[in-house]
Amino acid sequence: MSVYDGRQLQVLPLDPQNSNPNVLRTALYITNSQNVLIGRGAVDQYYEHNIGRPVKLQRVWVGEIEVVADEMRYIQDAYVWTDVLSPGRLLLSIKTSLRDPDYVGTVIGPYHYSLENLIATYLHLAKIRAERLLDRELTSIVMGRPVRFAFDPQHDRLAQSRLLEAALRAGYEQVYFQYEPVAAAYHYAVNLEEAQNILVFDFGGGTLDVTVMRAETTGRREVLATGGIPVAGDVFDEKLIRAKLPEHFGAGGTYGSASKPLPVPLWIYDTFANWQTIVELQTPQNREMLQTIAATARRPKEIEALISLVTSNYGLKMFDAVELTKRTLSERVGGMIKLQGPGFNIHQLVTRSEFEQIIQNEVDAINTHLDEIVS
Repeated sequence: MSVYDGRQLQVLPLDPQNSNPNVLRTALYITNSQNVLIGRGAVDQYYEHNIGRPVKLQRVWVGEIEVVADEMRYIQDAYVWTDVLSPGRLLLSIKTSLRDPDYVGTVIGPYHYSLENLIATYLHLAKIRAERLLDRELTSIVMGRPVRFAFDPQHDRLAQSRLLEAALRAGYEQVYFQYEPVAAAYHYAVNLEEAQNILVFDFGGGTLDVTVMRAETTGRREVLATGGIPVAGDVFDEKLIRAKLPEHFGAGGTYGSASKPLPVPLWIYDTFANWQTIVELQTPQNREMLQTIAATARRPKEIEALISLVTSNYGLKMFDAVELTKRTLSERVGGMIKLQGPGFNIHQLVTRSEFEQIIQNEVDAINTHLDEIVS
């Protein structure tokens, strides 16, 4: 978050616990008793509360939904899977849920939180931190938004309307929106000494946003093109996990009778590679399935390691370890994914050339989109 007084732009160190205090990670941890933390503190508290504890999922009724199909209309009970032993819930990259009309909120402990209230909670706590640093109240905000929350225009409008509602609930009286790469281009052009065409490549966690802008020394600014696709850092992490870690957790193995062995299902590792879906492996049905596979697997220790990772809440540790390796590959020709927990101790080498091959389809999509924007 930054403040502008008409002369200078000041970046606020909202997260002193973070390695870069000027970056407040989009992480929200809410306990069952409604204690709330954001940023680095949210992740640290999640680790402290959850690593190594048992998991028990149950279906919990959260209300009713109206279902409309053709000319039929009826009411249906809505249930969600909830970890009844969890002391709280960690939410990451929650902004990506804004475009999903089916995601209306979640249950944490005995309470249901709407998506708008979850984001409002994060924005409100960030606002409080900023006000303490500035020693004054903040009533207006310019919020950055992706060029495209979604390809579907209706979902894109839904996302911005939800974000607006969250900002108003957070305590802001005036809310303005600007495309994130456009804002970056304006910032770059402040001290311009000659006219330039500027290309901004904003590669975030959930989206890639691109802007082409013409900036004159007279102060005239013209946005020539904008674009964006939902391919970014989180997708790269998922691809790296899917390519390099499943072999340590039983992928490629078989189970069942010796005369008719069955392959370990691949969908397990697709689910395992996504932070939003790995929790599905904790459901009673899926845990029973994994136990059944482990009982007759040719490589039982690896399936047991998968069960241990899932049921002991080491998923986020895995994603953090992979992200660290990804960053290392930006500076070095190789990196090591290191992940240790009950029943597993992984040291997986990844070379930069391997990583480039793993994400080749995504890089091609990015290059194609860039060509479309600048043409």
